[in-house]
Amino acid sequence: MIKYEVKKIPYVEGFIMIGYEYKTVSKSEFQLLKDEGWILHRKKYIIITRFTDWWKLLTTGNKIAVFAIIVPVLFAVLAWIF
Repeated sequence: MIKYEVKKIPYVEGFIMIGYEYKTVSKSEFQLLKDEGWILHRKKYIIITRFTDWWKLLTTGNKIAVFAIIVPVLFAVLAWIF
């Protein structure tokens, strides 16, 4: 299922607003909000987006550690099966 994260600069008369207002909406709501001036920030896929957000938070050393754990486990499972 795909969700859309949209953004819009809030407007308050007499003030200069800094930053954006964000919403996560479905495809049908996105079409309606697009006509109201909302801009697409990104598409959110359920599993992929969560993983990529988590992956971006990791440092290079942590990413190497993840591969250092996963690769030997993968080879051990493949060796055990065959």
